[in-house]
Amino acid sequence: MKRNDLLCKNFEFKSRSSNRKSLKNLLGLVVMSMFFVPVCLQAQQLQEVTQMLNSMSSSGDNAIVAKGIHIQNLMTEPLPTIYLGESVSVSGGSQPVRLITEAANVSKLNDSNAAFAEVEMIIVKLKSPSDLNFSIDLPTLNGFAKLKYVLFVSEFTTNASDIQNLFVPNTRITVIYKVSIPS
Repeated sequence: MKRNDLLCKNFEFKSRSSNRKSLKNLLGLVVMSMFFVPVCLQAQQLQEVTQMLNSMSSSGDNAIVAKGIHIQNLMTEPLPTIYLGESVSVSGGSQPVRLITEAANVSKLNDSNAAFAEVEMIIVKLKSPSDLNFSIDLPTLNGFAKLKYVLFVSEFTTNASDIQNLFVPNTRITVIYKVSIPS
């Protein structure tokens, strides 16, 4: 056998085994991605608010710290607010940035209302376990052009899986929850 023929066969053998190894590596990466990506996406969709804010405040990144302060302000500061109940009432100014409602009135979030346009945070109050029987389809909330956050505040013991069932995710909206049992 000629030297060139031997070199070609040797190269062909190494090339095939290299391709097989690359294919195995690629296949392994795809399988791992299929497992881990949904888990990570779900974890990003729902966070406990205190843990999230603590993590943001200690991040060392000024933009993340500022975002955490903004979220805290949306939750606690006296800002223009829509109260969605049997009727709609606005307090604190003409451009509400927060909407507060109870579970019984969540279906009204789909109503057309010009006041919803500037809302950045929706706060849904959960008073009892019977309030866990609804779902907010976040991608269909078209009237909320600036919506970034949905906060579920539970007045009874709940966990992340209870809250996870209350919404259809939207990747541009951060969903957070807090258990705040009145004394």
